[in-house]
Amino acid sequence: MKAKLLIIAIIALFLAGCGPMYDTYYTYQAPQSIQGRQCIITCQQARTVCRSAKMTEENMCQSRAEQDARFQYAEYRSHQRAIGKPVTKDLNYFYNGFGCGGGMTDFPGCTANFNDCYTMCGGRVLVHKRCVAFCGKN
Repeated sequence: MKAKLLIIAIIALFLAGCGPMYDTYYTYQAPQSIQGRQCIITCQQARTVCRSAKMTEENMCQSRAEQDARFQYAEYRSHQRAIGKPVTKDLNYFYNGFGCGGGMTDFPGCTANFNDCYTMCGGRVLVHKRCVAFCGKN
């Protein structure tokens, strides 16, 4: 009984400490000059290349994780059968691709580089924050 109360107290303290969570988004004001606007095209192309490279990295990470899981599962299954025990785990148990990025479509490094480039071209980047969770806890 004391253990239950302790767990409840810890959970309550944890939840009470959760502050608001914010999402950052940007609005862009283009430069006035034609040269500045042409420069921004280069920034956009660089951002596209960056995102493509990051997505390729993520896909390769996922593929390696799937391949590792298949190998580990085959070893586990073979071992269990060799010692006469049932196979109780499935392939998903061995999958560990959660550190691969999780299907992001906007990569923070690419956005930061784009924003720097945009500014260097003479444009303005306006940063906005929007509360997305625990918003009543200000």
